[in-house]
Parts: sequence; C-alpha cells; structure tokens
Amino acid sequence: MDSNNQVVGLIHVVRDITERKKSEETLASYSAELTELNTASNTLMLITNLNDIYQEICNIIHTVFDLKMVWLGLIEDGSFQVKPVAYAGQEDGYLSSIRVTWDDSPTSVGPTGMSIKTRNPSR
Repeated sequence: MDSNNQVVGLIHVVRDITERKKSEETLASYSAELTELNTASNTLMLITNLNDIYQEICNIIHTVFDLKMVWLGLIEDGSFQVKPVAYAGQEDGYLSSIRVTWDDSPTSVGPTGMSIKTRNPSR
C-alpha cells in the first residue's frame, strides 16, 4: 500500500501440497484398517471354537485388505503337507485342486511352502 492506501503490489505464495495430501490419504487408509482390525480382534476374543476362529480370521483378512481370496492352512502332524482349514472369498475349487507341502518336493516351492521352510513371509 502506498501513502494514499492504494495497492501498489501483491505478494502471492504458492505451495505444492500434493505430497502432504497423499500422506493424509495414506494415513486415513491405515487408520481405517486399524479400526477394522481392532473391531475384528474384539470379535475374535468372543469365539471359543477353534474352527470358527480360523474362519473368522479369513473373513477379517478378506474384508479388511479387500483380497480376492484368503485361506488358512495347518501343517498336518507327522507330514510335510499343509491342510486348508478355512477360507474366505472366491475359492472356486482352488483348495481342492492344490497340494501344498513344505518339504523339498515341487509342491513346496510356492509362497506357503517357502514361508514355512524359511520362517519368513513370502509373496
């Protein structure tokens, strides 16, 4: 402003907030997932039947992470075979058509067999 209170110039500041907005969206997504997982955890604590717990775990993971299909398997006693015990989503006969092991056979090289053998997550 000049001495007559007339505008003689402007200062304009522009700031790119794209990264901040992306971070906010990511945090909101994580927050929603954590809320759903907390609710699921509370639900799991009420279930007393082990097979129902397995099924609910699959349901929760399928829903929270929006996956096409989720399955849970247990290692059969005295063998290297992984037996599916629960699933959620579009199974379409998949589990009855596969054989999953964790020995040194060709059926053990998938993500499940490798995770068991290495004791690390696998994709």
